[in-house]
Amino acid sequence: MLEHVYERIEDTDHTSSPSRGYRHDLFQLNMILAIGSVEIYRQGRWAQEPFGYFTAALKAIAPLGFSFGSIEDVTNFLLIARFGLLYYIGKLCSW
Repeated sequence: MLEHVYERIEDTDHTSSPSRGYRHDLFQLNMILAIGSVEIYRQGRWAQEPFGYFTAALKAIAPLGFSFGSIEDVTNFLLIARFGLLYYIGKLCSW
């Protein structure tokens, strides 16, 4: 999945305004980085805060919104839920 997303982002013309597909790919790439960096960040082997990738992902997808009208929307929601389960940010996350 990561290779596919990365290839699509690399092939995109960055001079025009971002398309829906580009924003979706950018969202997925940042969510993969957020989820994948949680454990290595905790171990001290990664300097970047995983929450930064998460917020970058939300900024990429915000103009598109969530309608749950497609498999992509459900996938996006599941990526957010997965990050929420992995990244502990306080007592409210222990649900």
